[in-house]
Amino acid sequence: MPTITCTDEFAVPVDTSGSQTVPTGMARIMAVTTSAATGQLQTVAPVFPAAVAVIDSGIQCSHPDLNVVYTKQFNDERSPDPNRDGGCYDGLGHGTHVSGTIGALNYGYGVLGVLPGAPIVGLKVLNAAGSGEASSIIAALSWLLETSLNGSIPNPGGATNAQQLSVGVVNLSLAFGVSSGSRALADAVCELLGRLENEAGVVSVSAAGNEGQPLNNRCPAGCPSTVTVTALDQQQGQVDPSQAPASFSNYLWLAQNPADAMWPLTPDKINRTVAAPGLG
Repeated sequence: MPTITCTDEFAVPVDTSGSQTVPTGMARIMAVTTSAATGQLQTVAPVFPAAVAVIDSGIQCSHPDLNVVYTKQFNDERSPDPNRDGGCYDGLGHGTHVSGTIGALNYGYGVLGVLPGAPIVGLKVLNAAGSGEASSIIAALSWLLETSLNGSIPNPGGATNAQQLSVGVVNLSLAFGVSSGSRALADAVCELLGRLENEAGVVSVSAAGNEGQPLNNRCPAGCPSTVTVTALDQQQGQVDPSQAPASFSNYLWLAQNPADAMWPLTPDKINRTVAAPGLG
């Protein structure tokens, strides 16, 4: 999957006709730049090499700032609206918020996403209280590797559901603690993330978690194959190499493996751990 940054080749002007806000961290990751030719803010043009699957609390499918192309529910929470599909019910609002951070449209209102208009595939595993089961995460990841969207009609050419929906990235802004009692569930999640990468070419991106502790015992953050994202503190729009991590953010413990670490520290995991300027 190609890397797209906001250079003039892939850029369009940021729509400033309304009240649209641009998160301050966007400049730090080059999702928004200033055009050398015009001096105007510019963002990534609507070029979509892949969709993003958001495994979360559901998505408000009718939200005017989002390009939701498919949803599916993997828990038993009922929508209060009998005419609304369960995957389109987001009583928590978290899945909708995450989807906006990823792909909110560049149309003058709301917030600007990192890749404006990116196709979003919503996979609901959390309820309105933010709770869920590891088994629901496993079911959602397994479904992406299955070869039938509805369970009966095979996808053309035996494509996985991820391939059929052009999913190139899976986002998991959620986490659960791993102990001896939940190790089997965590290992199943990690195995599926590895299979998605190896069998379907899907990159997984996971939140480090918000406990201010080493992430080695958090799932999916500690999984070897996922790209784990920690948080930077304020001034995230400034290029500051000494910038500190956010106090709440989990982190990769580099000195040595914690004594009870479920997954050992490896050079590959270090390379798959990044810090993102998302606060503010």
